[in-house]
Amino acid sequence: MSIDQKLKNCFIMTIYGDALGFAYENNPVDGFELKPFKHELREGLTLNQPLGQWSDLTELLLIQTKSLRDIKENNRVTVDYLRLADELRYWLYYRHGSPQQIIAKVKEGEAFQKSGIYWQDRRGYGLSRILSIILANKNNSSGIQELYKQILFLNRHPQVLITALLFARLVNLLLDASAELQQLIEGLKLYLMGLKLQELEGEGLGILPQKYLIQFEREKIDYLMALDRAIKGELEWLDLREWDSMRVLITALHYYNCLQEAVELCPNPVEGGYHREAIAIAHGLWGINLKELPVDNCRLKDWGFINSMGDYIVRIRDYEIDKKAYENTRFLDAFQLPVGQTLKHPILNHIRVVGKEERGPYTIVEIAGKTGSYTFVK
Repeated sequence: MSIDQKLKNCFIMTIYGDALGFAYENNPVDGFELKPFKHELREGLTLNQPLGQWSDLTELLLIQTKSLRDIKENNRVTVDYLRLADELRYWLYYRHGSPQQIIAKVKEGEAFQKSGIYWQDRRGYGLSRILSIILANKNNSSGIQELYKQILFLNRHPQVLITALLFARLVNLLLDASAELQQLIEGLKLYLMGLKLQELEGEGLGILPQKYLIQFEREKIDYLMALDRAIKGELEWLDLREWDSMRVLITALHYYNCLQEAVELCPNPVEGGYHREAIAIAHGLWGINLKELPVDNCRLKDWGFINSMGDYIVRIRDYEIDKKAYENTRFLDAFQLPVGQTLKHPILNHIRVVGKEERGPYTIVEIAGKTGSYTFVK
């Protein structure tokens, strides 16, 4: 299988896994499959969701992908943070989920990085968004620098940083060759033992508090112990652990192995929101060396756009896009647009307002566009 196909498979299957997990957590009675369901989009506002609907995890991944720039002369695909900031401003209104940390970052801006949650949150919700950075960078060193910077955009906890780096290592190991679970974990352990914070932080290491440096080393040790347990098949301890980023990644490894061995996934629906990212990551890893994708993957919502974004990852990796830097524009309030209005949106491209309604305290605007369909809620 070509490297281009592996990249695209990984991208699409991550979204497929998210859609499966999202449908399951909202309607576990019908089993683990793509299906329409009802979802409480906001407090007190439940809406019908179409077949193949994905969650905010995919929304964040797509936003991250759309914010990439290929800079051939630097041998790097980087993140356009001005574009990302505007993408996230609009995302607040169409999101399928309520990740408080990310919402706080969007609303507070740079001030958020002085908050306790920025330094103390161990979950790192939405870290799967960095997949596009991993896949788009041929140069591994450049990719690591970019994903590290992106994680720091939302989170400073050492465990989340380590989880993101191990996730990147997993993807790269599987892009090189198909591997059994034990080989993958051994590869992660070897990488982790050689991981040095100084190489990641550079000159910035000197301004970090000493207790942070100690915490980083402790998290490495905890991770090595967790990986040792995982390689022995010991998973019971996970049920006693909070849903932090380590639990998500170890669970994703377990789910990946289940998919490889054709063992049915049976996550606890009560913990659906926590399992969903592990399910998405597991499917993405599985998809890398999968010769034939599930026949229903084309039933994902906005399939044409999802498929084109998979191709976009391949093209931007080869520096074929030559994307220009984003120029900030004024915020365009979709709620002020009349039904039937068509225009070129600064972020969503060509769009058309196809519906508007008031439901209780909420205003709902339906938008159809080149990049898919959106339900804006205020």
